[in-house]
Amino acid sequence: MMKEIEKIKKLHKISTVLLSEKKREKVLNAIVRNAAEFFSADACSILLFDEKKEFLRIAHSYNLSKEYVKVVKVRYDEGVAGEVASSQKPVIIPDVVKLFKSTGDNFSVMWFNKEGLISCVDAPVVLGKTSIGCLNLYYRRRYTFRERDLDSLRIFCDFSAIAIHNANLIKKIQSQLKERSALEHIGIALTSTLKLSDVLMTFISTAADLTNTEMGSIILVDENEKRIQKAYNYYKKKRKLESYESTARLDRGVSGKVLLKKRPVAIRDLSKENDVNPTALKKRRRAVLAVPVMMKKKIIAILYVDSSKPRSFSNSEISQVTFLANQAAVAIENARLYTQVEQKIRDLSISYKISQTLISTLDLETLLSNILEELKKTFGYLNLAILLIDRKTNKLLFKAATGYPEKIKKMQLKIGKDGITGYVAATGETYYTPDVSKEKRYIKGIHSVKSEVSIPLKIGTRTIGVLDVESKEYNAFDEWEIKLLSAIAAQIANAIEKSRLFEETKILSLTDPLTELPNRRHFDIMIDAELKRSERYNRPLSLLLMDLDNFKKYNDMNGHIAGDKVLIEYAKLMNSSIRDIDFICRYGGDEFVVVLPETDESFAKAVAERIRRKVYKTSEKYGITLSIGVASYPLDGEDKTSLVMASDKACYIAKEEGGNCVRCLLDKK
Repeated sequence: MMKEIEKIKKLHKISTVLLSEKKREKVLNAIVRNAAEFFSADACSILLFDEKKEFLRIAHSYNLSKEYVKVVKVRYDEGVAGEVASSQKPVIIPDVVKLFKSTGDNFSVMWFNKEGLISCVDAPVVLGKTSIGCLNLYYRRRYTFRERDLDSLRIFCDFSAIAIHNANLIKKIQSQLKERSALEHIGIALTSTLKLSDVLMTFISTAADLTNTEMGSIILVDENEKRIQKAYNYYKKKRKLESYESTARLDRGVSGKVLLKKRPVAIRDLSKENDVNPTALKKRRRAVLAVPVMMKKKIIAILYVDSSKPRSFSNSEISQVTFLANQAAVAIENARLYTQVEQKIRDLSISYKISQTLISTLDLETLLSNILEELKKTFGYLNLAILLIDRKTNKLLFKAATGYPEKIKKMQLKIGKDGITGYVAATGETYYTPDVSKEKRYIKGIHSVKSEVSIPLKIGTRTIGVLDVESKEYNAFDEWEIKLLSAIAAQIANAIEKSRLFEETKILSLTDPLTELPNRRHFDIMIDAELKRSERYNRPLSLLLMDLDNFKKYNDMNGHIAGDKVLIEYAKLMNSSIRDIDFICRYGGDEFVVVLPETDESFAKAVAERIRRKVYKTSEKYGITLSIGVASYPLDGEDKTSLVMASDKACYIAKEEGGNCVRCLLDKK
């Protein structure tokens, strides 16, 4: 498990190295060398399509001859590399010579023999949904490439695609921006980072500076679904980017016009517009310039720069912001692709860590607390809690939590009535609140909470509890994050169920199924612990061994079912005659043992007599009484075996004297 986590860390480090390179040749060189090292390959090559996307050629290689690199040329969807690129599925080839011989490709066989290549793995390099080439790992030895290594290879190819694409874009942008020297450094800055928040901050702040406006915002949209994915505000005074829940209307108003026309919309005075969003006026926005951010003719975002006073936007301002938006589109898409790769790495990493946590301890509360701490550390959430349903009270109770004050942890929530978690427990459906201040079900607790997601913990169709996560940012949870948390919630639910089954099994293994009293195994565990305590603190301890008189005769006359009923009834009688700190078990057959902590022989005899009399009152119905032998520590023995033997001998004495009495060894003496 630790090796897998170290691999993920190394993979993330390699991605940082690749994506820090800006020149295409350096990127390609870094890809093949790191791929060979990470996957223990003897050689490596990366094949990329030509401009017409007709052929794949080796763009860069490691530890292959120049002659071989020159001759490799594969048509799209032909040969192994071509099929891998078109199908976007990796191929593992244990014996390349055998495979190409079977296809009659003697030319390739000749070169494989020259290069000494034996095994190969061919993986597609995909950008978004488009293949741009493939990565080949070669082995000059028999090498078994495991299926589980394919996940790492896919991720490596994903960020390789982004690194290549980013290097190409930087080169293209650098040449384009020569004509726009005033914006050259901004364009480079946008494409020089792969962190979405940094891209957006640079984009919006520059647009606000260019137009001399006080504020700006951006919404990331899915044009096909007419849906807002994320929204961010920027205020010049704060110089800070903040997420928020957007109320922008994509079917009308300013945003609707931008989506419809796919070009900038400038409004001199919002208050004089017929169809204006009331929220914009509440935020004191009067003049606005809205510019589409487009990628491949689709709007991926809308930028807004706003003024608190009516004003016009010049053609120069609109042109500059539009140009900037074109550069930002590339950077935003790049950052999104990189985020997807990071998410895959985080998915694998958190899955391994959660799996490791699940096997780290059998204690459920420790287990759940460790999982929550891991989630908080990985994602930086404000508060996390696991609440379980108490079927007796029909309430949700905190089982584990991090970030919450003690008074909240003590809360008991009515299912279906109290809070978002109560609602989720009742419906069994995930509930996401991007802005808790607008949620009627939200119970106010911690002021810094801005958004919350609650996910049911389910075993099959049965809801057993809720995983609740809170963030200090508005709209902090995207689809990927909620999907990942849902998968983790399923793991948590399984862990809880396994723990419950383990406890039930443990209880059953220590319980007599007929009388429901502890069994002899439980007695052995308990008496050892009590003897150690008595020895340590020099305290008395007594043992009662009780045997039913005439039980065999009753069993023979009335049958075993009737005999079982007697055992059940007498077990309840005896159990009700002792203290809470005392311990009673069915020792075997019709024998029972009582352990009396902090009890000397004199008091033990009194307890035994009380039990005997209580049973005697019932004996008229069954003709069955009790013989009880008493033994005490340290008088009759200092270990379990000695005490059991002493109480057994005392019980035998009681039997010899006609039964229905209490005896100890001193009585015989």
